[in-house]
Amino acid sequence: MPEWIGKTIGNVRIDKLLARGGMAEVYLGSHRNLDRLVAIKLLHSYIEEEPLLIERFHREAKVVAGLRHPNIVQIFDFDTIDGHPFIVMEYLKGPTLATYLRHLHQRKKRIPPDQVARLLNEISVALDYAHKQGVIHRDIKPGNIMLHNKTEDITVDKPLTNDVEAIITDFGLVRIMNTASQTASGMVSGTPAYMSPEQARGDQTDHRTDIYSLGVVL
Repeated sequence: MPEWIGKTIGNVRIDKLLARGGMAEVYLGSHRNLDRLVAIKLLHSYIEEEPLLIERFHREAKVVAGLRHPNIVQIFDFDTIDGHPFIVMEYLKGPTLATYLRHLHQRKKRIPPDQVARLLNEISVALDYAHKQGVIHRDIKPGNIMLHNKTEDITVDKPLTNDVEAIITDFGLVRIMNTASQTASGMVSGTPAYMSPEQARGDQTDHRTDIYSLGVVL
């Protein structure tokens, strides 16, 4: 990947690397028009010479960007630069549910059942909304669920309060990434530990694959 820090993509100046993964890098940036911090996910894909793939990426990203739900991270913009598809989204400080659970388990503690029920309800309602819009996540796991508090930071060594919300991130990103990286027919994408059997087999999936993964999360 090129060095993006300090560069401006569209209306966003890239300030800091937040995370690096096998398929994308996530940066913290400043949106000039919105006057707020945003997260920029740059995918490791080169599609500038494939107009049909660019068109498919834009079509998939537009559908996901149309989702409006308090428990789904909001997408502000998407495009490609130098062959790299990128998505500009709401910045949430976190932590992820995966990080919180890891620290919790190290102390041999668990999230109380009433908090589990409340968070599960928020995630379920968000998934139900997305499914009614025809959008499937395909990679529901604790690492794609952010814990968010509008008023204060969440610390991993303290119990969750009732104003902590569960926010689903990377909605539809598996499909967007498949579009952007020219994945072959039958290629399996997702996280094996949380993947439904039909998704693991490379079969056609529907909204039930998200429900299966949410069961594993629970």
